[in-house]
Amino acid sequence: MNSRYYFFPLFLLTSLSSFAVDVLVNTSGFDDPFYSFSINDGVTDFNFTNSGSDSLLTGIEYTFTGNNTSHPFRMYITDSQGNTTNLINNLSFRGSQSFTLDTSTDYSTYTKTYVCNVHPSMNGTFNIIPESSSYALLLGGLALGLVALRRREISVI
Repeated sequence: MNSRYYFFPLFLLTSLSSFAVDVLVNTSGFDDPFYSFSINDGVTDFNFTNSGSDSLLTGIEYTFTGNNTSHPFRMYITDSQGNTTNLINNLSFRGSQSFTLDTSTDYSTYTKTYVCNVHPSMNGTFNIIPESSSYALLLGGLALGLVALRRREISVI
C-alpha cells in the first residue's frame, strides 16, 4: 500500500480535535425557552436545550457570543456531589466566552442548566453527549474504506 495513505487517518483525527463551534445567543424575552441559539453566523438553529435535537459534544471548543441585550446568560453543570462549574457566566450583548467539555468526564449524571443572571425563572436544561461516538463512526468508516482499497489492490494483482 502507498505510504501516503498512512498519514490520512492521523490528519483527519488531528483536524477533528481542533474543531471549534461559534454559537450566537439570542433571547426570546420571558417566553419559554427564553433563549435561542444558532451557528454559522446566525444562519443555522442550534437546538441543544430542553431535550432539543442537538447536543454539545465533549472535546469541542465552543465560543458563545451574546446577542441578548437585557438577559445576561449563564450555563453551568452540577455533579452528583453538588459541585457546580460555570461554563458561561454573565454573558451579555457582544461579549464572548469559550469552554471545552472534558472528554474523560461522564456527564450523564450531571445536571446541566442555563439561566438568566437577572431573572432566575428564565431557566432550562441542555444536552451533552460524548464526542467519542463520532470518532468511532469515523474510524469504522475509515476501516471500511481501507478494506475496500485493499481488495481493489488485490484484484489488480
